[in-house]
Amino acid sequence: MGTTAAGTTVVAGATLEIADGVAIGAETLNLSGAGVGSNGALIVTSGSASFVGAITLGASASVGGNGGLTLGGTVNDSSAGTSTLTQVGSGTLTFSNTVGATNALAAVTTSAGQTTAINGGSVTTTGAQAYGGSVTTSGATTLTSTGGGNITANNTGNNFGGNLMLSTSGAASIASSAALTLGASSVGTLTLNTTSTATQSAPITATNLLLLGSGGSYTLNNPGNLIGTVAANTGSVNLTSNGAVTIGAVGGVTGWTTTGNSTLTASGGTSDITVSNAVTWSNRSLTLLAGRNIAINANMTGGAAGNLTALANGNLTIGAAGVISGKTIALSATGAFTNNRGSDAVSASDRWLVYSSGPNAPGENFGNLNSNNTAIWGNTFVTLPPASVTLPGNRYIFATPATLTVTSLNDSKTYGSTADLSLYTVTGFQAGVPNAFLGDPTTVSGTPGFFSVGTPSIANVGNYAIIVSQGTLSATNGYTFAFNSTGLLTVNPQALTITANSATQTYSNVPYSGGNGVTYTGFVNGENSSVLSGTINYGGNSQSALNVGSYTITPSGQTSSNYAINYVDATLTINPQPLTIIANNVTQTFNTVPYTGGNGVTYNGFVNGQNSSVLSGSIAYGGNSQGAVNVGTYAIVPSGQTSSNYAITYVGGTLTITPPPIAFVLDALGTTANAAGTTAPSTVMNATILPSPTSLPGSVTFGSNTVLPYGNDAGVIGGSASQQTSNTQTSNTSVDLKRRRILAR
Repeated sequence: MGTTAAGTTVVAGATLEIADGVAIGAETLNLSGAGVGSNGALIVTSGSASFVGAITLGASASVGGNGGLTLGGTVNDSSAGTSTLTQVGSGTLTFSNTVGATNALAAVTTSAGQTTAINGGSVTTTGAQAYGGSVTTSGATTLTSTGGGNITANNTGNNFGGNLMLSTSGAASIASSAALTLGASSVGTLTLNTTSTATQSAPITATNLLLLGSGGSYTLNNPGNLIGTVAANTGSVNLTSNGAVTIGAVGGVTGWTTTGNSTLTASGGTSDITVSNAVTWSNRSLTLLAGRNIAINANMTGGAAGNLTALANGNLTIGAAGVISGKTIALSATGAFTNNRGSDAVSASDRWLVYSSGPNAPGENFGNLNSNNTAIWGNTFVTLPPASVTLPGNRYIFATPATLTVTSLNDSKTYGSTADLSLYTVTGFQAGVPNAFLGDPTTVSGTPGFFSVGTPSIANVGNYAIIVSQGTLSATNGYTFAFNSTGLLTVNPQALTITANSATQTYSNVPYSGGNGVTYTGFVNGENSSVLSGTINYGGNSQSALNVGSYTITPSGQTSSNYAINYVDATLTINPQPLTIIANNVTQTFNTVPYTGGNGVTYNGFVNGQNSSVLSGSIAYGGNSQGAVNVGTYAIVPSGQTSSNYAITYVGGTLTITPPPIAFVLDALGTTANAAGTTAPSTVMNATILPSPTSLPGSVTFGSNTVLPYGNDAGVIGGSASQQTSNTQTSNTSVDLKRRRILAR
């Protein structure tokens, strides 16, 4: 069959059969009908052949055959949506160009045992595309049903070599034993079935999505995807929908069953995930990520080893029919956690963690799900993921900061000492919620840091702020610290004692003034009196004190803000002035009259012009001089005068009674010599004693002008023994040679 300018038309009931190896050129072909014996209007019985020209279906037509037929030109309907293309035979039908691109076919149908190679990029129908046989593609391929017909390619022998795009408001069901890559697709209900991998290169829109295939692996994470309801019974699923998504029932499959690690993401600020049918993830991991809320209204179980992570960027609600079980369960809500199920809502063979904004968040309801542990504060799933939670057991974790406020307390010290600041309180420990979590222990570890300008020993008296900081403080359960530095360090004055030095002086009749200096006790920091203001003044009754006695010396006058000064008095002692009263000596001649009194006294020791007028009493004399008569020496003992200001010492005098002077008139032998000595004495001298005592008083001493008679013989001759006297002649005694002897009778 050659090329004709007008093309070829195969009418209904006729068959155009192309022999093996024949390639018909670029002429047009109009096909109608099922061909002879319904074996096809255009067929290749065996081997392979091709038709390169454009084909138009004048009516529904069958093509194919038992060989390999390649259509190199476009295939279109004569009027869109009026003709169905049916593949017949057991061979391979290859579309090397578009099908229905200009005028969509009404439908495309293939049968089991056939192979359809769609290599032209697209197949467009207004109705269904039902590929019962295996389908292969090379390059990007789009299957479109503009009228919402179903697109079905469920043969497990399918092999989509390029991106597969599906577009229909009806259902699309695609199976593949090889890797499947979906391009931009928009489907009412999309069923994908693969035991291999399914990916995508462009967004998928599907009201319903069913993912099937034992051990299949679906990665459909294009952020432009828009999936309404998803059901799965396959290996692993990683699916993203840029809108709300529900795990529900699709195509007779209810819920979600996966045997591999899976993730369902509903991105976008208003995107919720709703679990309406049971979910099982068979000892693997399942992650739900919602841009807004998550509602769990059915059983979810991961088995003893299955981990669940559900993250809601809003509220997370467990409905009355929702029960979650697995190994490690992490439920996170940036808003409220609402448990409408009750105490059995979550069970975990390892533990569960529930994150929410806070125990008082609007809608927060623990539903008696009791962790029996304390909560963790100030953390989210992001800041403290499950692997980082070191506290054991089930836990509630709240984003609400739990702040422990460390407040410095007032303290004090004394000037000169270094403060050891250690007083503080810690407040803000969280109380528990009954049947949800326990209250926190009111303890922290470590100690805060303290600083105050008043800490050093040299800090002046006054009040100083105590600044408190974290230091080595640490707290469990996610607490943070705030610091309230309201404490004051009071530096009190150092006790300083100023003690007046005592003074002792002897009575001087001069009024006392001033003091004897002071002694300081209590200076610190190496200081001395130079740091004090003022000068020492002295008071007390010591000032102007005059008389003997004890008086108070009271110091004052110095001040200091850093010292609390205590003044201690001293004593002024004025001792008596020594005063000696000396009795004057007395010498008198024996006169037979008993001696009385004295000869006055001499004072030695008066001060400042004073005299005996300041003494009390009058001088009295005692001693053995009183009543003395005979010649001799006697003690004159003065007494009788006193004074509080003088310590009187009496010194005795001496009374000396001397013999009276005796006038001797001597003559010789009883003859009284005349004064001129002209009368010759007798050999025996007679003496007349004038006056005439009854006895001689004792020895006679010749005075300096004594004239001894008769030479210098002073011996005594005659007389009784009692009348003899030894006479002493002084060096000035002159001798009258005519008077030789003195006789005392």
